[in-house]
Amino acid sequence: MSKIKIGYYSVTNQLGGSEVYLRDVIKHVDRKKYHVLLFCNRKHTLLKEIDEGASLGNLDVIYIDKETDKETDSCAVEHEQEIKEPQSAKKSWLRFLPSSLKLFLGTVKDILRLKKIFQNNVVKVLHFNDTGCEPPVIAARLAGVYRITGTYHVEPSYDKEKMDWVRRLIEYISTRCMHSAIAVSNGVKTAWKKRVSLKGNNINVIYNGIDLERIDIDPKKERQKVLSELKIDDCRHLICVPARLHVMKGHKYLFEAIPKIQQSLSGIQFVCVGKGELKDELEELAQKLKISKVVHFMGFRRDILNIMAASDLIVLPSISLEALPYVLIEAMALSKPIVATNFSGIPEIVEDHKTGILVPRKNPAALCEAVINLLSDEESAINMGVAGHERALRNFDRKRMLKDTYDFYEKLVNE
Repeated sequence: MSKIKIGYYSVTNQLGGSEVYLRDVIKHVDRKKYHVLLFCNRKHTLLKEIDEGASLGNLDVIYIDKETDKETDSCAVEHEQEIKEPQSAKKSWLRFLPSSLKLFLGTVKDILRLKKIFQNNVVKVLHFNDTGCEPPVIAARLAGVYRITGTYHVEPSYDKEKMDWVRRLIEYISTRCMHSAIAVSNGVKTAWKKRVSLKGNNINVIYNGIDLERIDIDPKKERQKVLSELKIDDCRHLICVPARLHVMKGHKYLFEAIPKIQQSLSGIQFVCVGKGELKDELEELAQKLKISKVVHFMGFRRDILNIMAASDLIVLPSISLEALPYVLIEAMALSKPIVATNFSGIPEIVEDHKTGILVPRKNPAALCEAVINLLSDEESAINMGVAGHERALRNFDRKRMLKDTYDFYEKLVNE
């Protein structure tokens, strides 16, 4: 019996939650049943793991960008591929076209290019790792791929009414080109169905999961290491903010809350784990608010679990684009209480006042109150951590996520 060819499509240079998800799904898919192809750009973060012989298993890599292409993203919203102005005078009229029309023509050109790639590398199932506004999904449907699916990792990122007509069109068509899809939370599923007026039950909710068996870390030992690395002497309360330095993560609102937190709690220290384009801006804000001595930027860390284990509290003040953050699942697995914002799929992870405290977005006062209340009541914080650990075991195990995903493939192929 020949193997079923399954393809995964992803374009990114960063290692975030959606890439961790993709890595896990590819790594554990049954190689006796499936022949795996990875459609990606040449700078994809997972290629490093393949080159280093990491356990992603045997797979074929199909590059979807040209060797001379700059960094690209599969979403038309972010990689606005407009037609380049030709050098010949014969085609100089193109430069006078409206930008939206240029974007439309450039997107069509990209769709036709990707269509050829999919036709030359036939798969029975093609799984897009970041669904939403994606020309490649349309290309796959035009190429006649038997079954197209994808995973919604984030909520819609902007107001539909403010979108360019090209983006609205691509989003509307691409979401309907999938035969069925996965959403990582009910909140994300609801948001996308409302966004593009999808009806029916072709979006299946499968929660993200982590490898709970690897959560075995000594908090005291790790705390000593973190404090030593950062040269921190006075620390009664260590708070970890595990998020890349991006506006969507809401660091600004937490920083604005810190001065008042300091008035109620002494010996408090914050560690920001993650890198991003806002580092300089956030460092300036910390200086302006006079909190630089208690806010530490640790950059991207592969030992993020160890740093969270060393902490007393995990705070995620995100304001947009979240779905079902891995770091919150990991925090609960580590028995850590959580303060997070109350939107999207976050309430499906954190039970308010049971495993943590949920607060409104963009609300420094609410963040301040939640942090102070949790750190002032050690017994309550410990109980929330224990309850979170039990909840992680019940609902967010990677084995369950993978089984549900592969069962979804079975159903998709046999429809």
